[in-house]
Amino acid sequence: MNTIPLLRLLINRFDTHFGELKSATVVLSPASLILLGDHTHYNDGISLSVSIDKYTAIALRKRKDNLINVLAGKQTEPINVLSDDFYEKFGSFELRFIRKLVHTLGNSRRLNTGFDCAIMSDIPQSVGLGVYTSLLVGVLNAINVAFKLSLTTEEIIETARRVELELIGKISNKAHHYSISKGKNERIFYFDVRNENYTTHSLPFNKYKLVICDTNKVIKDVEDICNERIIECEVGAKGLRLYIWGINNLRDVQEEFLEKHIQMIPKRVYHRCLYNVKERKRVENALRAFKKKDYVLFGRQMFESHTSLSEDYNLSSDELDFLVEESKRIDGVLGSKMISCTPKRSTINLVESGMVNNFINSLSNIYKDRYDQELECYVLNLNEAVKHIPYKDIVLSL
Repeated sequence: MNTIPLLRLLINRFDTHFGELKSATVVLSPASLILLGDHTHYNDGISLSVSIDKYTAIALRKRKDNLINVLAGKQTEPINVLSDDFYEKFGSFELRFIRKLVHTLGNSRRLNTGFDCAIMSDIPQSVGLGVYTSLLVGVLNAINVAFKLSLTTEEIIETARRVELELIGKISNKAHHYSISKGKNERIFYFDVRNENYTTHSLPFNKYKLVICDTNKVIKDVEDICNERIIECEVGAKGLRLYIWGINNLRDVQEEFLEKHIQMIPKRVYHRCLYNVKERKRVENALRAFKKKDYVLFGRQMFESHTSLSEDYNLSSDELDFLVEESKRIDGVLGSKMISCTPKRSTINLVESGMVNNFINSLSNIYKDRYDQELECYVLNLNEAVKHIPYKDIVLSL
């Protein structure tokens, strides 16, 4: 991973507004992507996720007073996130999330002073919810070191999750928190929401790469749309519960049972339930594929997942369906699907390493011919979890 440009920007930002970085705590927090299992987490589902080499970089230093000064995004000056008129003037997600985090820590008497904090990020918006989790887990780790709180990884995960639930609701996915906090190089992260068990599985990145293709088409009210799916699934589970005892949510529903009771729930709700039930099977198939090192089978689950997200969950678009279908015709592509809960319509693709450039050029040209617009593509590597970088290591790396 080459984080030197990002760290240089962070150092310049911190030095300019808060003084020398030497006494600050610096943390690099990767973003996370869900590859399979999207939208099953609010039904105690299972998923496959990755931590990627796109980061939130945080520099944080304790103050002697109680001010919480944050410099993030496109800001040119630090902002006190605890100011009374905060919501009237400012609205970037970094500021809103840190404000809520500070209130959460303050209520538990974790913070005894304020802090100065500079943030830089190279995470594209197309990553989706993993952007939020990267920020929260990163800032929490920085606070943990700077304030010597001795929080465990699990306590950091729970705190970050609590903040997300208050701000974005049940679309918050704990798989993001785990993969960012416990991720490993070249490993896919399997997570079971019901029992919080997890395992990691190899994806050799000398052979395969993940590529995001971003159309830059904005989805309005994406979080509201995703939260609608939660309500529809709850309606389905409630209806099916009338016919069998012991259904807590769709994790307890099998496809055969769902098909048998297709007439008992609204058609739209049935399709939402069908996606959840079949996506769980796709994750199970993918897990078996990883154990056999059958990455073609894994890619096939990605294609099938996209079809179901489009037809059963009604979350796709003409552009995304077009990209996924065209990717099937390009040599070296093993799998492709839309990225869920992202403000930009985008796909994630599994591509043979030696064919990445051909894939990007071919798909970009095809998309340009069809829509007269450019694709923005990002080649990703799988990376390790969030980490604190001592000042001496920063000096050596620069």
